[in-house]
Amino acid sequence: MNLNGNINISLEKIKDTTKHIHNGIEFLLVVKGNLKIEKGGDVYLLKPNDVILINDRDVHSVASNFDNLAIILHINNEFLEKNCNDILTKKYICNSALQEEQDHNQDKFKFIRQSLTQIMLLFFKKDAGYDLQIMSKIYLLMNHIILNFQKSEDGYTLQIKDTDDRMDRILSYINNNYKEDITLKQLADDEYLSIHYLSKLFKEKTGVNFSNYLTELRMDNALKELIGSNIPINKIALNSGFTSIQSFNREFKKRFNEIPSEYRKKNKITSDDISPKVDIILPKEDNNLSELLKFIMLNDPILPESDVLIPNVEIDFKAPFEVNAKKGGRIIRIGRFNELNNHIIRKQLSEVCNEINFEYIHFEKFFLEEDKSFKDNILLEFEELINSLDFIRSLNLKPIVRIDIDYYIKKIKVDSGEILGRLKTDICKKLDTIVTQYGVKYLRSWHFEINGTILNENFNILEGIKDIFKSYDDSIKMGISIGEALSYGGFNIDLLAMCRDKNMTLDFVSFESDPNKEDFSHQIDDTNQNIFQDYLRKQIHWLKGTLDKYNFHDTLIFVTNFNTLGGAGFQLAGSFFRAALILKTITSITEPYVSLSFWISNQPYENISMSLSSNYRILSLFLLNLTKRPVYFVLKLIDKAGNNLSSINKNISVNTRGKNYYIIVSNQFYYNPLYSIEENYIHINRKNINATVKGIEPGDYLIKKYSLDKENGGQFDSILNMMDMKIMDSEILYQSEMTNCPSISIYERRITDTFNLNVIIPSNAVFLYEIKQISQKTKIN
Repeated sequence: MNLNGNINISLEKIKDTTKHIHNGIEFLLVVKGNLKIEKGGDVYLLKPNDVILINDRDVHSVASNFDNLAIILHINNEFLEKNCNDILTKKYICNSALQEEQDHNQDKFKFIRQSLTQIMLLFFKKDAGYDLQIMSKIYLLMNHIILNFQKSEDGYTLQIKDTDDRMDRILSYINNNYKEDITLKQLADDEYLSIHYLSKLFKEKTGVNFSNYLTELRMDNALKELIGSNIPINKIALNSGFTSIQSFNREFKKRFNEIPSEYRKKNKITSDDISPKVDIILPKEDNNLSELLKFIMLNDPILPESDVLIPNVEIDFKAPFEVNAKKGGRIIRIGRFNELNNHIIRKQLSEVCNEINFEYIHFEKFFLEEDKSFKDNILLEFEELINSLDFIRSLNLKPIVRIDIDYYIKKIKVDSGEILGRLKTDICKKLDTIVTQYGVKYLRSWHFEINGTILNENFNILEGIKDIFKSYDDSIKMGISIGEALSYGGFNIDLLAMCRDKNMTLDFVSFESDPNKEDFSHQIDDTNQNIFQDYLRKQIHWLKGTLDKYNFHDTLIFVTNFNTLGGAGFQLAGSFFRAALILKTITSITEPYVSLSFWISNQPYENISMSLSSNYRILSLFLLNLTKRPVYFVLKLIDKAGNNLSSINKNISVNTRGKNYYIIVSNQFYYNPLYSIEENYIHINRKNINATVKGIEPGDYLIKKYSLDKENGGQFDSILNMMDMKIMDSEILYQSEMTNCPSISIYERRITDTFNLNVIIPSNAVFLYEIKQISQKTKIN
C-alpha cells in the first residue's frame, strides 16, 4: 500500500536483499519465520514478534529462509521533514532482538507491534476514512519513537522528556552543523552558559557527553559515504567533520575493529544498491491476512473479558412450548464417490453415523469411467462399486448423486444429442448394476442432482436424463442445482421457469449459500454486524417463495454448502471459534422441506475445489483423521437435547424428553471475519446469564453440563499449528483426537421447587445442561 506517495506498508515474504540504504526510516516486524539483519557491521537474528527500526540511510541487508513473512512500513524523507524532522536529525535504537532492549522496553515494543498490525488491518479493511485513521496511527508511532528510543552512548535507548527550548536549539544546531568545527565553548557562549553547566546539562538531557555525541554523528555520515561512494577516504573524513585522517582512522578502528580501507573492501555497495532493491515474493492477500491474524492472536495478549449482564430469565418446563415440525434430514458430503475407498473417510463416516443423525450422503463423479481406479478391470470395478454401496447401505444413508453436465459440455465438446447418448451409456451401466444387485426398490431412495451453469441452454439434456430415470422407476427422485446465492441474483431462475413451462416435476432443488461471495463492505461497521444474522434463513425463505411462484410447492430444498459468516477475507470464514453461530444457523432452519449439508472433512472438499488452502472455507465435521471440529459437537449436542428445541430468548433453548430436561445456553457474537480477530484482540463479549428454572417434577436428578468453547472442543490454533509439521506421527494424531472435545461436569441435585442457574459463557460458546431424573434403582449412593 502506498499512502500519498510518502508511506508504504506491506506484508511480504522476504527472500533476500542486497546491502542498501533507505531514504527515510523503515520498520520491520517479523510475523513468521526468521530474518537475519546486518546493520552497521552488526548482525541480528530476528524471530517472530521481533521488531526493528532502520534509521535514515542506515546501510543494511536482510537474509532469511524462504518461509517467512514480515510487516514492512517505510516512511520517506519528504513526509518526515514536513511532519517529524526529529526522526531525521537524531538516531534511534529500536531493536527487540537485543536482549537488553527486550528487557528494558517490553511494553514499548508492544505498542509498535500493535501500531503496525492495526495499520495493516486498516489497509485490508479499507473502511471509509481508513487513510486518515492510518495517518493518525503513524503520528502516534513517530511520537512514541522520539520519546522512547533515542540512541545513547552506551547502546541503550534514552528517553528525552520535557526537553526545554534551549536544548532543542543546541541539538538542532549540532545535527545540522556537525561537519563544521563545533566546540562546547562555542555552544556555551551562544547560550550565555558556562562550559561546566552546559556539559552537565547536555549529559543529563541526552545521556551522552558532547564529544561522544558529535563523534557518533560524524561517524554515521562517514560510514554511508565509505561504502556507498568512491570518494577518497581522506575526503570522507574531512567531509564528515573529522580534523584529520588519523583521528578518523582511530575512531573508526575503535568502533569496527578494522581500518576504513579494509571495511570498504568487504562492504562496498554499488550505485544500484543505494535504492532499496528487495527481492520479495508476494503471496495472495487472503493468505497474508490469515498469517497476520494468527500472529495477532498468538503474540498479543487478549484484554480481560468484560461481562454483559443478562436480566433474569425464567424457564418454566410446565409452560406450553412451541413445538417445531419434523426437520429435514441432514446431508453429509464426501466429494467424489471414490473417496469411499479411503479408509480414513470410512472411519469418519462410521463414527459420525454412530453418534449423529444423518439421512443423506452426497457425492459426485459417480458415473464417470475415468474416475475409477480399476477402469481396465471390470471385475475389480464391480467389486469396488458394490463394496462402497454396501458400506453406504450399512449406514442407512440415502445417496444424493451430483451429475455435472458442464463436464460433458465443456470437456467432450460435442452436440447435445451425442452428449445425451454418452450420459445414457454412463448412467445406465451403473444403474443396471445397482438394480441387479439390490433391486429397483433401492433406487427409489436415491436423489439425482443435475448441475450445470448452462442447463437452460441445453434443456433437452435435462429432459433426456429425466426419461432415463423414468425408464427404471417413476419414483426415482431428480432435482437441479440452481447455483449460488449472490445477493439472491446468483440463482438460475430461468431454469426454474423452463421446468415449469415444460411441465417437468422437480423433487428438489439445491443451492450453495456462501456469504463470503457477498459484498457487504458498504453495510458493515465495527458495531453493527447484523447483516450476517439469519442470512441463510432469509435466502431459504426467498427461494421457497420463488418455488411457490413457479408452482413447485412440494419441492424440497437441499442446501449443499453454507457458512455462518462472510465478507472480505474469504479464507477466514471458519478460522476462528464460532460454535454458537453454527448452532444458531442450524436451529433457525426448522422447515421440514429443508436439508442442510455438512462436509465430512477438508480433504474431499480440496479435491473437488482443486484448492490447497480451503481448510477454513467449509463447515466440515473433521479437521484431520478423527480430530473433530466444533460443528461435529454442535450437531451431537442438538441430537442429545432433541430437535424440537424451543427458544426462551436468543441465548437459551429448552426441550423435554420423557423425564429428562434440556437447557442449551449459547452466546452468539456476529462479526465479519476481518473484524472477528481484531474484535477478539481488543475485547471479548462474555455473558453473565441468571435463569430461574421451574416446572421440573420434584425428585433426585443427575445434572450434566457439556461445555463447548475455545478450550474444550475448539482448540483450533494448536491443532492447525501441528498441521504445519513435516511429520504427523500417530501419537500426535491420537492426542489431538482425544483432547479436542467438550468438557463434561456431573453432579447430583434434589429438586423440590425452583432453582437458580447462573451461567458465565464466553463469546460463541455453547453449554448444554442435561437434567436427568435418577430412579431409586439407579440412584447413586
